[in-house]
Amino acid sequence: MPGWYRSTKNWDLIVADKGTLVAALELKGLGANSAGNNFNNRTEEAIGNATDLWLAHDRTACFGPIRPWAGFMFLMEDAPNTRIAVREQPSKWRIDSEFEGSSYLKRGVILSSRMLHERLYDAVCFVTSTNDPGVPPMEPVVELNWMSFVAAIQARVQYVKNTQTAIAK
Repeated sequence: MPGWYRSTKNWDLIVADKGTLVAALELKGLGANSAGNNFNNRTEEAIGNATDLWLAHDRTACFGPIRPWAGFMFLMEDAPNTRIAVREQPSKWRIDSEFEGSSYLKRGVILSSRMLHERLYDAVCFVTSTNDPGVPPMEPVVELNWMSFVAAIQARVQYVKNTQTAIAK
């Protein structure tokens, strides 16, 4: 798909109908062994992808007359490495108190909640899972759960359907 800061970006899943971008979805995972090296990378990717999508649409109308819809799903491994408090690097500036003493799991919740509240994404799902197949995945925040994510996608499909019908008339 076209971008604003780059020529194109391959989203993980796109849904289009009659030339309209119905939905663009990013699916990211983070394992416990790579959390320390990759959490900030996942954060930057998530924020950058949304920003690039919105600016491409706002500045070029490349996705047509209906505003695009973006969803983000983040699966993080629930393990001792992701549950312990992250040691902060020294800083001359005060760090947001919400991050103080937080684990990578908590930071995943903070990231996901903030991206939803700041409207970087229209829907965000944050799920944790262990390596034990007998333990079901967990959804630590109700507004970030799978059912809310699916409901947002269904609402988007209905919105596009209704809008396309109105435009055709």
